[in-house]
Amino acid sequence: QSKKPLRDMMAKTHRLARCDMIMSYCAGGDLLMAASSCNGQLEMWLIQRLFAELVLAVKYLHENCVIHRDLKLENILLKFPLDAIIDMKDSPLLMQNNIIELADFGLCKSSEPGELCTARCGSEDYVSPEILMGVPYDGRLSDTWAMGVILYGLLEDRLPFDPPPNASARQRSRATSHRIARYDWKWFRLEGENISAKEIVEHTLTRKS
Repeated sequence: QSKKPLRDMMAKTHRLARCDMIMSYCAGGDLLMAASSCNGQLEMWLIQRLFAELVLAVKYLHENCVIHRDLKLENILLKFPLDAIIDMKDSPLLMQNNIIELADFGLCKSSEPGELCTARCGSEDYVSPEILMGVPYDGRLSDTWAMGVILYGLLEDRLPFDPPPNASARQRSRATSHRIARYDWKWFRLEGENISAKEIVEHTLTRKS
């Protein structure tokens, strides 16, 4: 009998702690899956649109003193199937709707401008060298680095710190973290091409200085 009030109190606390989340339905799945489904052959207008929306989303977070810390292709969701988005190319619908949703805020953090982070977190393929080396880092710059990785991936159909397509056995044995720490990446598909998207990548996957 004496334990009943305690049980009742715990049950009440459990009910109060319940949290329901309502999210947009994203029929197109994640951007990694979508890009893979067309063998990386995304048209430039679509890459521009996807990246522009990502920039605006991250800009909104940063202006509100929030850093994401886990930006990657898998965390960018398409609101419509890829085929439907392509069909909307010349339709007013494309201007009236955003086509991506940024997801997975499990590692996000409130961070004032100039505040440095110390937690080692994020997905290895997308993290900046400072995180790997365990030195304090600016979360906004690390988010920007990850955005460079994402744009490179959309342009090249591979991530910048994957082993090169023509890699030797020795190169393939090197860890991704080793290549990131050495800023060891280059263009393959777009080598020799003069497009502004390359400049964006080259200004993000660079040394902090």
